[in-house]
Amino acid sequence: MKFEVDNLVKLCVFLCGKGVGLKVGQLGGVFKKSKELFGEHNNYENMFKVVKTLKNGEGGGINLGIVVAKFPNVLLLEVERIKLVVDFLHEECNLNPFIRGRVIEAYPTVLSCDLENLRGTTTFFKDVVDIDSQDFPKIIRAFPHLLTTDIVQMNSVVEFLQGIGVVNVGR
Repeated sequence: MKFEVDNLVKLCVFLCGKGVGLKVGQLGGVFKKSKELFGEHNNYENMFKVVKTLKNGEGGGINLGIVVAKFPNVLLLEVERIKLVVDFLHEECNLNPFIRGRVIEAYPTVLSCDLENLRGTTTFFKDVVDIDSQDFPKIIRAFPHLLTTDIVQMNSVVEFLQGIGVVNVGR
């Protein structure tokens, strides 16, 4: 992989600066997880927009350093995609800004997920598993990876549980 020292320094300053807030010791892990950040086509303008979007309300006051350390490619996502997922978490999952921020920190790859898959999974848990809409935010806060669960596989688990006599699978 070819990269210029200027670009590497610029990227390190960006990642450790006020906006993202990574610690210098975290850079190695970030670079191991995302070779794309070294790309010649780095769009710092888009990265700044992503940082601004997540820090200024969309993410619910998240710690961006945690998010980038777990999922560095979040900086390469389109801002509109992030806004759509954040709106989904707010409107369809009923997550308040604080819980939404904690979900994004715990499972930042949710920001890159296909919206239709997220909707399908949410509908499955609310309708098929019969999780009460009051309890849904608590469950997603505790287990954010459930948003990306394979519905077909989960349906077979639900059918099995119902087959052995479990009446309230969602409880």
